[in-house]
Amino acid sequence: MWPDVEKALVAHLAQTLGVRVSVKAPPDLEHLPGFIRVTRGPGVDDGLTDAPTVDVESFAPSRGAARELAERARQAMHELQGRRAGGLLFDSVRTATAPSWVDWGNPAVHRFVAVYTVQFRPY
Repeated sequence: MWPDVEKALVAHLAQTLGVRVSVKAPPDLEHLPGFIRVTRGPGVDDGLTDAPTVDVESFAPSRGAARELAERARQAMHELQGRRAGGLLFDSVRTATAPSWVDWGNPAVHRFVAVYTVQFRPY
């Protein structure tokens, strides 16, 4: 069984960015100064290394704040390369899609979405 990459990334991003991070958007999202949602996407494995895509959504009350949080999250993702976190060894982290604004449907919440390809294995 593969380790839970979402759990490892939630812990890493929360500690690194100092904002609330989860796999599910909270009901009070419009009242938070910043929030990150992490979601594992499809990928491949070779039996030793898992290589999924990971969506990282950055939410904030203004477009500028959401963009800044997304860039901080991008830096935090790339800092994982060659490091251990949450029981995983991250061999590589690549930006598949740079942070871009995607409408959330609520004018009080702005969102930037980025997609990363990560390669990790248990340690």
